[in-house]
Amino acid sequence: MVRKELLRLGFSEDQINGGGLKVTTTFTQKAMNAAREGVLEVKPEGFGKQLHVGVASVEPGTGALRGFYGGQDFLESQLNWAVEGGQAGSTFKPFALATGIESGYELKDRFDGDSPYELPGGGRPVENQGDRSYGQVDLIKATQDSINTAYIDLTLGIPDGPQKIIRTANQMGIPPAEEANDPYGFPTSSPGLQPGTNVSLGSQTVSPINMANGYATIANRGVAADAYIIEKVVDAEGVVKYNHKVTDHRAIREGVSDDVGYALQQVVKAGSGSAALALDRPAAGKTGTATNGLGEVSSAWFVGYTPQLATAVMYVRGIGNEQLKDWLPSYFGGDYPAETWTAVMTRALEGEDVEELPPAAYVKGEAPEEGHEQAPPPKPSRTREPRETETTEEPPTTEPTQEPSTEDTATAPVDTDGDGISDEDELANGTNPTNPDSDGDGTPDGTDPEPNNPLVPGDATATPHGNGRQTPTSRGRRRDRPRAAA
Repeated sequence: MVRKELLRLGFSEDQINGGGLKVTTTFTQKAMNAAREGVLEVKPEGFGKQLHVGVASVEPGTGALRGFYGGQDFLESQLNWAVEGGQAGSTFKPFALATGIESGYELKDRFDGDSPYELPGGGRPVENQGDRSYGQVDLIKATQDSINTAYIDLTLGIPDGPQKIIRTANQMGIPPAEEANDPYGFPTSSPGLQPGTNVSLGSQTVSPINMANGYATIANRGVAADAYIIEKVVDAEGVVKYNHKVTDHRAIREGVSDDVGYALQQVVKAGSGSAALALDRPAAGKTGTATNGLGEVSSAWFVGYTPQLATAVMYVRGIGNEQLKDWLPSYFGGDYPAETWTAVMTRALEGEDVEELPPAAYVKGEAPEEGHEQAPPPKPSRTREPRETETTEEPPTTEPTQEPSTEDTATAPVDTDGDGISDEDELANGTNPTNPDSDGDGTPDGTDPEPNNPLVPGDATATPHGNGRQTPTSRGRRRDRPRAAA
């Protein structure tokens, strides 16, 4: 990888082979060891040279690749899987989320989470994992639980959605399908990155290095930096022949980046990436699995970040797109990949300050399509009025009246999400005190007879919303069909 980059920078084979060059790379011993040791701690044994793990850690703000793991011994695999990559799966959803918010949608706008979702013009309907239906869900819930159909609904609701999602991804550090005129990334292309309706579900091939750099843009609050691996080159006479300068640009607005990051924090706090909670510091990330053309699970990912470091972990088999389901004990991104990510990041960040991630900005916008309105605000909490009691009038007195004690003053129960149920009661009931609609069925917890069941109230097979310029018939709706791997 370093040799190829030196050639790209203009150094000749003779200079590289015998020119006495002193090359300073971006790699640190700590991050390199963290990648290797983290993989060895988690990677299951007994799968020989068929199981490949790629890891890459990129520094937000600079694009420096600090550590990577390319796979097992060279004699067992001659490919560097940190560069080779695999199908991105749902780790590509944050680029669609950023595009949606840039286009005018808001985090709390709601989209169709029912499964399956029939695409306009026909084709294979899209399913959620396990063919589960969620009803109407906002973009936080859609990201937290990786709801495929909601992301398809979002993509279709953005004018020229697939094209815009790809442009956003390119701006954030993901190379195009074909090498750009001014190439960037390792490698400099993402095969299969084409503007299809399913682009957010990640059938395209992306390397862990480029994926880590794309998420580093979110960690850096919307400012992207080109990934790089060589800091400086000095010749045999001590003359500096190359000195890297950080190349960065604003890819998305800061508020948009913070909203995307907030949704990714929920993936770790309460969603499919909860294994990353073991890092014991603020983190955000996304799980992902992809399926190949045969419907086989071809990759498993977890990509995440703290303010100091973004890391991508990918598990693939064989030539890079062979079946993981029923081969690995688990093929979900929230298992081996997320656990590996946590092991890598724990080592890489040892001794570093614990830094906070920014809260949501809740960027306001004008939705480009009707039918995605936010859930109505919950009814105000009702407080019981004290009963009037008869009192016997006391004769007037000149003695001073004692001031009421503040310790005896009743306080209203805390209701953080305003759904009409106190935080204390929500914790006791198993609902989320920071989400007014825990099950995402469009009914606030305070008026929902089963607030943890997305099928109650309402009919799971019903279409709960209109969609403005396009009707459910013309744009795609759900219909029953046999299950397939998501």
